Amino acid sequence: MNSSLGRTAEQHLHKYGHRARVVIADVRNVDMREATAVTSFFLSHSFNAEGSSLKEYLSKTLQPGCLVLNYTYPVLGWQGSYSNGVYRYEIGQHLSAAFNFEGEQELYEWCGPSGDSSKGCYTKLRPGLREFLLELAPLYELYIFSMGDREYIDFVRSVLDPDGTMFSDDKVATRADLDPNSSKHLRFISLYPVQRIIVLDDRYDVWQEEVKRCQGKVGMIRAFCYDYLSNRRQELVDALVHGAAGGALPTDYDFHLYSLTRHLRLVHQEITNRTSGKSMSTRHTLVWAQKKTFQGLRLFCIEQDPGQLTRMRAAAEMFGASVESEVYAGLHLIVLSSDTSGEPNVELARRLGVPVVRVQ
Repeated sequence: MNSSLGRTAEQHLHKYGHRARVVIADVRNVDMREATAVTSFFLSHSFNAEGSSLKEYLSKTLQPGCLVLNYTYPVLGWQGSYSNGVYRYEIGQHLSAAFNFEGEQELYEWCGPSGDSSKGCYTKLRPGLREFLLELAPLYELYIFSMGDREYIDFVRSVLDPDGTMFSDDKVATRADLDPNSSKHLRFISLYPVQRIIVLDDRYDVWQEEVKRCQGKVGMIRAFCYDYLSNRRQELVDALVHGAAGGALPTDYDFHLYSLTRHLRLVHQEITNRTSGKSMSTRHTLVWAQKKTFQGLRLFCIEQDPGQLTRMRAAAEMFGASVESEVYAGLHLIVLSSDTSGEPNVELARRLGVPVVRVQ
């Protein structure tokens, strides 16, 4: 604030003693990590493209739960309330479109390890993640093995499992627990044989050594990579930093976890309902569930590499699907694995209302 306004503020705030601090400086040079409330009079143009660093600084520096009370003018791109000339924002819940269709928050800000805002980042929950955990927690014992650092994973745990009922410390492994060759392992899951374990990861390469060690007995599902933040980076920067489109984020249409939830419920049901014969391993039950899912599906595959196309068709037919030679309205799915710019069959499928999915 300017010096004359600062002196006036000091006169009125002295009764609060050390709990209130009047700052006469560029706010970007002030350490506000311990602030619980910030009262400000920033003008709207302070948050335009030229002043975007100010808004970014506030988001990264102030701790979740800190209140920002800005007089007269709104902070473009932030979600808050307005009353009696004051715009009220709560850090951690201040981002427009940070909530999903059910009104649950999906976009969060992490302020970095030990308050180091230079390493802070946005964290986006994949749609359906909360339902995925709540529905599967009674059926499976859940563990986390992440390539992230411990402090970041602890932040994610505080969002997903604030009371620690699902992910206690002994059920979490991070980057520090990787093998020397940067491979993940199952050694911290010591209560169960490997044939009773399912690994869900979007990378297979980090598990290759462990799969070999387990002699292929562990069940594994390779998840589709969730790349919303990287794919929509410029749109996110425009919305969160520059306030474009009123701060609205691009809609997230990812439904992968909803499908996985149904799939894993089916796997659990099959294992627990077997009353006779040898118990099936999770690996064999996953194969059974995949065949059950593919059985009767009519697919059309698109791939520019003839060899890869042959393998795609063979894999689909092995699991019970019918691979068609043309696109028509009765198809269940179009499957593609390469760039399809200008691909006429994709355009035809969209006109006919046939779903199109990309495999990795």
